[in-house]
Amino acid sequence: MKTTLKKATWLIGLMFCLAGCGISAAESNQQAAELTVSLNEDWQADQTEKEEKYQRLLKSGKYDEDNMYIQLNPYEASPLSALLLFQTTEAMKVEISVAGKDEATTITNDFDAYTTDHSIPVLGLYAASENEVTVTLTDETGNSLEKRVTIKTGTLPKSSAKIDVKTADTTKMDLGDSE
Repeated sequence: MKTTLKKATWLIGLMFCLAGCGISAAESNQQAAELTVSLNEDWQADQTEKEEKYQRLLKSGKYDEDNMYIQLNPYEASPLSALLLFQTTEAMKVEISVAGKDEATTITNDFDAYTTDHSIPVLGLYAASENEVTVTLTDETGNSLEKRVTIKTGTLPKSSAKIDVKTADTTKMDLGDSE
């Protein structure tokens, strides 16, 4: 009888525990979903605010090809990226080249739209370095001019992985076209 009572008590206790865990997990999942929605909304609002700030700076008339606005890690998500903002008097397309440690690791991106307002993302910067970025502006008749800017980066957090680029496969680096 005692054995049966122990087993029954143990079984009832287990059922309450599992039922409680199920309720707790359901509440936890609901809280996580609410937190995720809240974080996404907060993050989106923050990103929208940043984008509006950059558009105001771009349209301010203060920045041109000789005085570019440079923002390192513009969206606080990628410490080895930057944003260049500037205007040109005539419509130009832009090509940027981030100098690598050798020719194989140099990253080049083309922005083929002819425009006078330029918001150019810069990817592939080296940590704790003075990165040389060449900006080539070409007008619709084919005339080009080249500008150089230096973007100084800090060290990465110790939690970041060490990455050693041997070769840069630029065919897999198109913006918005990752695999």
